[in-house]
Amino acid sequence: MSGADNLIPSKNLHRKCRKGTIMISRILAICVLALLAVSAASAKWPAWIDEHKIRGACDFLWVDNRDHFAKLAAHGINTMVLSCAGLDVDTPEEIALLDKQADWCAELGLHLITPIQLCGSERQLRYLEPGGRCYVDGGGVALTKTPCPVDPDFWYQAVTRRAELIARHSLNHQIDGFILDPEMYGADQADFPGYCYCEYCLREFVQHQGLAVAEIPPPAERVSWLQERGLQEAYEAWKQQQAEGLARGTEQAIHRINPDFLIAAYMLDCASWYYDAWARGFGTAQMPVIAFSETTYSTGATPYIPRVREHFERIGAHAVMCPGMWLQQFAAEDIAAQLFYMAQDSIGYWVFTTLGLALPEIGGHYGLPLPHDRYWNALRLPSDELDRQASEGDQFTPKLELVHRQDTPRAALTEAGLLGPPQVDLRPLVAAGQTARPATVLRYGAVYYLLASAGETITGQLRGMRTGDREQVPVYALIAPDGEVLAEGVLPLGQVVPLNVVAPDTGLYKLALTTKANLFSVVFNLPHAVLSVTEGVSVVQQATRMYFYVPPQVEQFRLAVRTPYVPEQARLVVWNPSGQEVANVQTFEKVAAEATVSPTPEQRGKVWSFQIMPADHGTFYSANLIWDPQLPPYLAESPEALLLPAE
Repeated sequence: MSGADNLIPSKNLHRKCRKGTIMISRILAICVLALLAVSAASAKWPAWIDEHKIRGACDFLWVDNRDHFAKLAAHGINTMVLSCAGLDVDTPEEIALLDKQADWCAELGLHLITPIQLCGSERQLRYLEPGGRCYVDGGGVALTKTPCPVDPDFWYQAVTRRAELIARHSLNHQIDGFILDPEMYGADQADFPGYCYCEYCLREFVQHQGLAVAEIPPPAERVSWLQERGLQEAYEAWKQQQAEGLARGTEQAIHRINPDFLIAAYMLDCASWYYDAWARGFGTAQMPVIAFSETTYSTGATPYIPRVREHFERIGAHAVMCPGMWLQQFAAEDIAAQLFYMAQDSIGYWVFTTLGLALPEIGGHYGLPLPHDRYWNALRLPSDELDRQASEGDQFTPKLELVHRQDTPRAALTEAGLLGPPQVDLRPLVAAGQTARPATVLRYGAVYYLLASAGETITGQLRGMRTGDREQVPVYALIAPDGEVLAEGVLPLGQVVPLNVVAPDTGLYKLALTTKANLFSVVFNLPHAVLSVTEGVSVVQQATRMYFYVPPQVEQFRLAVRTPYVPEQARLVVWNPSGQEVANVQTFEKVAAEATVSPTPEQRGKVWSFQIMPADHGTFYSANLIWDPQLPPYLAESPEALLLPAE
């Protein structure tokens, strides 16, 4: 028998063994799928949520006080959200405290949902070393303290492994679920700036596409490399699938331990590709994921809440909404009604934070003014109303009335630091005045400066415009050179408020505006209406062309715009004094569009201009202006209106 013949039995045996191995693998896979199906089928959405809703109180894990838990339970709270925990698998002290608090909850009839942090501190950052992969933004910059959002190793260590720990403890203690806290307090910034372009991601995507690529391009060239090949959308879709798969793996892992274990996440209702992916991955038809919203922290009950349900349906996610309230941002007398109406279009509510009730001496963001009985009653009343609603059914008539309070102009402007007299001395660049121009739409806050002579009438048109669902409207005040408030008021949405004030003195007048919600615009027919950029101006929609002054000594300056969300993109165009375009840059994801300009000696000491416009990609809604401190912080909607610091 030849050597080749000697190999034949071995080949046949190898084939049989391989077939057997494949068959065993298939059988095991079928068994695993069957077990998962049984687990999913046996999972039961908690009846207590359907019957009573979540009435949650958020505290830090280190509140080691059973009496505080008991008082919360006595005042209508049925769920403890022990937030901001650094719970980890190798911190036995924290685990022991969690078990003790879980047992308190069982004794007091409270449910318990406890969080894990995605990247809250150095404890999670250690999972980036060794061999971890860090985030690379669209500009090619590596954020060394930020994990790649689809790194399976980091995700397992930081999320799945710790979620499994809590799920195992839930078998012997009163722990109903876990919350993923995605705000990365220990990273370079609190959220992911967009899609990651690290080498790992690019290589895996290339393999997924079946492309033959010898070398991955350098970080700064990866976005253009994808775009030139028409692969950007495919890359983003692939990233979403990877993130969804990681979340689904976590869901399956913990539901193998406890099929009834709840999964929740803060921020899940926010507009972001990875939040949408997690919502699809974490939730199932039997056990939807809970979105513990922070978007509602200061808004309370608005039409935003039912719209979130529509959003989850649109993206194909099994998810439910539980809106949150930051207690310190509401008057005590308004809290009860806000909570009750927040629960009408959701599975309940949760409040952040009752630390001020547990620790009366605490201050800052967490303190609550005395007397605290007002806050205890504010927690009890909505719970009583929900109980009465459940018992009376169709006969129920609410006793609580929803009120959206409007800050007074002086209070709001004082809080924003805008109320005082003009602190600058400005002069007109051009003696002639300006005519009326289209109004730039702004939000947050802004200051206009006007030079007026004694006896001259200051005239203008102020307008408030809606964005979102909050009822609070912009406020304004016109302030004389000596600090006297000459006019003040609110700007009802969709209406024009005329301004007609006779200037008592010659000098610089200040019009200050601020808003916690919605938008505003200003049009003046008076010479030298100027916008100050030092108060954090945010331009909304397409702005008019804006003019600014470059001092003679400035050899180089930088302007930039940044958009707050990945889907929003903007373009920045800069023109020199001759009207020639010298910069045209666009944002990408959450990477700012930055223009660095070097004026020639002949172009210094003159007026330049810029405009913020839609980009070639994304949706243009708003852009935050980043101003070079070398430039005078004053803009005008025409060259004639420009004011400069007096020499």
